[in-house]
Amino acid sequence: MVISYRSRSALACALLLGSLLFLSARAALTYAQPPTSAASTQTSDDHDRTAFRPVQGAERDRAPGGLLLLVAYGLVWLLLLLYVVHIGRLQAKTQSELERLERALSAIGSPGQARCDKSQNDRQLE
Repeated sequence: MVISYRSRSALACALLLGSLLFLSARAALTYAQPPTSAASTQTSDDHDRTAFRPVQGAERDRAPGGLLLLVAYGLVWLLLLLYVVHIGRLQAKTQSELERLERALSAIGSPGQARCDKSQNDRQLE
């Protein structure tokens, strides 16, 4: 079974987006805060909610910065790699097409080549 280039590209993009969504959902679930119980919020009065309470120790970051940074850098490097591979394939296709055209032109003895040879001969005579 032969898979076309577009199908492979679409599959690669779908896998990339799926893995990105999975990693971001996993990070969100990992760092999600536990739900507060409704009973504890109903028994406290307004004064307790607005009263000053000193912070003991440093507060922990709520956003998973390290994991998100690694995922972002990985995504950028992966996209850059895919771009370079794509450009390499295009360059190889262009090179093979150019070689095919050169062979075709040399096989038919192109008039352009004859004109170039004639102009070089004229210069040599002068």
